[in-house]
Amino acid sequence: MGEEKKWYSEDPCHKLVRIVRERTEEGAEVFLNASICADIEFRIADRLEKEMATKDLLLLILGSRGALVSRALEQFGLRAFMYGELVSALLNGLNELRSPKRKEAQDSVLKLNHHGHPTRTVGLGKLEGGVTRTAMEYGVLYLPAVENFPLVDGFFFVDSPRKTLVGLQMATASEHHTTASTVKQFTERLSAYFEGWDELSRDMSWEMIYIQHALSKEISKWRRCDPVNTENLSDAENEIVAFWDGKGTPIPGYFKG
Repeated sequence: MGEEKKWYSEDPCHKLVRIVRERTEEGAEVFLNASICADIEFRIADRLEKEMATKDLLLLILGSRGALVSRALEQFGLRAFMYGELVSALLNGLNELRSPKRKEAQDSVLKLNHHGHPTRTVGLGKLEGGVTRTAMEYGVLYLPAVENFPLVDGFFFVDSPRKTLVGLQMATASEHHTTASTVKQFTERLSAYFEGWDELSRDMSWEMIYIQHALSKEISKWRRCDPVNTENLSDAENEIVAFWDGKGTPIPGYFKG
């Protein structure tokens, strides 16, 4: 790892990888290797992060091509939040998406607590078949090892200066809609994964950090998470309104400019 030589093998492990077809910007078709599922993809990324130096990990991301750069960013890019020097660089490029109801600017909790970034990763598996609730930990980057996870691609918790959930959304390969229903699905997942979530989440601030590819459509406006018109709502919509009334805390959003 970290060398310029390519690794060539006559007997690749087909149990772990599959061949994918990609179209280049010039219109040519190329065939590349990809992991067979999200769980294997997470394990490979986790192993590489532990074995590779920070510089080599970044070179791996930057060396990806075409559509696969999105997947590389999604799997490896979030791990940049475990390195203090990279977090400091990322924070300099954050711009707040401020709610119309709030006139004063608010810094990210990571700007106020430079040591609040995570230092290790934990994968979150499927809920089907049941999961054993575990204690929520600060300083841990939680990464869903499943596809179609609602709202975020990863998240972590910061305990100072205010108790905060920091959600990370890669606006690249996958698309997550910041709507009331997806936020509610996300909180239901948290309740299933963590012991005593209802009590832990009280008075907890939320931040969303959007990490955008240079060529992606820029996110420029604050995203509302509850219905604009609260009249003549369905039972499901009324449940969402009740959820936000109980939460009472807006989500300050940030995106990397």
